[in-house]
Amino acid sequence: PNDGCLNFVDENDEVLLAGFGRKGKAKGDIPGVRFKVVKVSGVGLSALWKEKKEKPRS
Repeated sequence: PNDGCLNFVDENDEVLLAGFGRKGKAKGDIPGVRFKVVKVSGVGLSALWKEKKEKPRS
């Protein structure tokens, strides 16, 4: 949802995806993007970005 959030996702992390757009189509000027990452390793991506929580070390 914010700039630089891709840095929180590492290889082999469990992520929760949510639909992005209408009926499986792309949204706005972002062609081909149909999903967005909501959680990484059980922690919300917005909480990681705001530095309210840390990703568990496992």
